[in-house]
Amino acid sequence: MAKSYKLKDGNYIDSGSISHNRKKLNEVLGITLYEDPQGTNANVTLSESAENFDYLEIYFARHGGFNTFSSVKIFNPHEKHIDLSLVHSSNSETMQIIGGRVLINGTLLTRENTTLVQINNLTVISHIDYTDLYIFKVIGYK
Repeated sequence: MAKSYKLKDGNYIDSGSISHNRKKLNEVLGITLYEDPQGTNANVTLSESAENFDYLEIYFARHGGFNTFSSVKIFNPHEKHIDLSLVHSSNSETMQIIGGRVLINGTLLTRENTTLVQINNLTVISHIDYTDLYIFKVIGYK
């Protein structure tokens, strides 16, 4: 999706009409394919197929206000399984590792599994299926 930029003279220019190294500026800056400020822990439908992009960038986080965010870039993303992982330290003795797997296929990101491992004083104290790994944004680059 193209963005409009206001020039000093008050006119607007569209990022889709500007080229850089023979690529349109909106493609160089990335095209938002999915965005939800609340995030989702369900499957994600993209506005365009992953086949149309050189790489995707997925922004994800642990839901629940812990402010543990991350992102991953995937080259040639179509038909790939991607691991999303976060490390969260809840206090000086406890660390949580959250890992999720996603399949990218066409316009769909399919959630395959998510696990949380909790470590306390270097001992694994829990290992559970986990649903609070949320995807907030996906950007495609051509």
